[in-house]
Amino acid sequence: MVKRTFPPISLSTMYKTIERFIEVGLIESIAVMANGARYHVKSESHHQMVCVKCQAVQDIADPIKGAELSLPQKHGFDVLGHVIIVRGYCPKCLEK
Repeated sequence: MVKRTFPPISLSTMYKTIERFIEVGLIESIAVMANGARYHVKSESHHQMVCVKCQAVQDIADPIKGAELSLPQKHGFDVLGHVIIVRGYCPKCLEK
C-alpha cells in the first residue's frame, strides 16, 4: 500500500522506519494473521475482528473497558495492556 502511494520509497526504508517506531513506542505489531503482521498506534488496549478467509481487519470497541483485570494481578502480573482478537468470517465472506 505504501509503495502505491509513495513509489520512490524503498522497502528497506519502510521496514527500518517501522522498526524505529516500534522501538520508541509509537506503534506495535499485532499478529492477527498467519502470513504477516499488522501495525497500529500503540494504546493500552486494542481489539480487532479478523476474517479468516479474506483477512479483513476491523477494530472493535474494548469489550472489557473499565473492567478490572484482576486475574493476572492476583498472580503478581503487572498488566500494561491487553489485546483481544476475534477470528471468524466477515459478512462479505459469509455471503459467498
